[in-house]
Amino acid sequence: MDCLFTKHTVIATTLCTILCEKITQLLENTKDNHMVYDRIKHCIIYYNEVIKYTSNIEAIFSYGILIQFLCSGIVICLTGFQLLVVSDEHGQIGLLLVYLICMMFQLVLYCWYGHNLMEESNRITRACYIVKWEEINVSNRKMLIMIMERAKKSLAIQAMGIFRLNLATLMTVNLALIILFFHSTTTNLQEII
Repeated sequence: MDCLFTKHTVIATTLCTILCEKITQLLENTKDNHMVYDRIKHCIIYYNEVIKYTSNIEAIFSYGILIQFLCSGIVICLTGFQLLVVSDEHGQIGLLLVYLICMMFQLVLYCWYGHNLMEESNRITRACYIVKWEEINVSNRKMLIMIMERAKKSLAIQAMGIFRLNLATLMTVNLALIILFFHSTTTNLQEII
């Protein structure tokens, strides 16, 4: 599931990059307002397809991602605790560290590519600002404003609508896991003493 999600998110990110290039090249090799109108219309249709594609990714993967985050969080806490209480006989600490890194990598994988998609979709508004507004007529300007207004809400994949997959979420989850880990460690150590 990790690789499949990553593949589709990279495709959606690339589609956003292509859209940005199409928008910045709206006035290339033409001054005809009708041709510019057709290009902007094509960009709007293309953008709607990118939005649908991203929505489909979210609909397919969001439940699995939520379960993955919950399970990985629990496993990270338990592995961290196990690292504290296990003695270093038979190289168990090395194995636990490798396992802990793998669990963290799964969380990083989802959030990293989700963040890239969000950042690339934010570039769409900037691409609209790059176009020379003064060289197109009012109706074409209004269509560009339509694209910009929709692009204000960046494309982001959420886990069942609970949280967005981005680097801020990753840092929040990591901080919560660290706090939970240290809290459970001090509680267990007090019980032992």
